[in-house]
Amino acid sequence: AGTVQVITGVTVDANGDYSIDGVDISGLVDGDITVDAQAVDQNGQTVTDADTDNMDATPGSIDVALTINDGAETADISGSTTDVAPNSTVTLTLTDSAGTVQIITGVTVDANGDYSIDGVDISGLVDGDITVDASAVDQNGQTVTDADTDNMDATPGSIDVALTINDGAETADISGTTTDVAPNSTVTLTLT
Repeated sequence: AGTVQVITGVTVDANGDYSIDGVDISGLVDGDITVDAQAVDQNGQTVTDADTDNMDATPGSIDVALTINDGAETADISGSTTDVAPNSTVTLTLTDSAGTVQIITGVTVDANGDYSIDGVDISGLVDGDITVDASAVDQNGQTVTDADTDNMDATPGSIDVALTINDGAETADISGTTTDVAPNSTVTLTLT
């Protein structure tokens, strides 16, 4: 069932045709709209036909916001939708800078068009920019998408250095280790 709008007073011309243009259907909701036509023929018999078309007056949309909790290696994701039915599913795809993908399903839109999930474990993703792509299907079957990016710094960077001087040769051996420094990064050494 749904909203019903009845139009009366449409007349048939001498050729058997009828039409009415510019009918205000703003009181109907997006989706399939069916028109049932009914008339009585010259023998008193009721004749009927129906046709359906799709109305998409309200474009669907989705917004997403990503907040990363560095120390806990978790993410809070929330957003809002337009023209997405309550209880519809939002798919969230997290991608880190190394291309690792984590997909979150089962997030649903509430009656106000909002959705959220907190405390998502993202410890399997690497430090750096994390992007979330949100997608849902609006009431007309159109996929709507949005994305947001935040930076994760769960592993604090550090550097250790060891200096060994070879007195007789007047040379030095320098070595060390790093944490959370990308491979092929440059280390600057200053001797004073």
